[in-house]
Amino acid sequence: WLAAEDKEPVELASEEKPGTQQKPQASQTKPGNTAQTKSKAVKAPARPKITKVKASKKALTVKWKKVKTASGYRVQIARDKKFKKGRKTKTIRKIPDKGLRFKKLKSKKKYFVRVQAYRIVKGKTVYGKWSAVKKVKVK
Repeated sequence: WLAAEDKEPVELASEEKPGTQQKPQASQTKPGNTAQTKSKAVKAPARPKITKVKASKKALTVKWKKVKTASGYRVQIARDKKFKKGRKTKTIRKIPDKGLRFKKLKSKKKYFVRVQAYRIVKGKTVYGKWSAVKKVKVK
């Protein structure tokens, strides 16, 4: 049996100490900003600009400016400004010449539209910020 003076104090590593938190790893990032690779961060694509939203009978068409660094786009429509009610999303690789069309919508209702560019780098998808929200009333 050992005397109290023979025992050496043992210090816990920072991850074992109660009440301490680990710092996030380099691979953990916020969605929509950047994605980390082994050597450097990959920049997210720029914010797209919606140029035209046209309403027709129970449908609407969305057009926007091309983002040079984008691999594709995600377009969302919804019945409310916060995109919680009646949300529909379409993901496409290339901007259609005549714009992207959403069908089977409710007539005489307002819809909100936004666009997001994304980039694929080494198999990982990096999303940019959403465009400004546009409002349109379906005929």
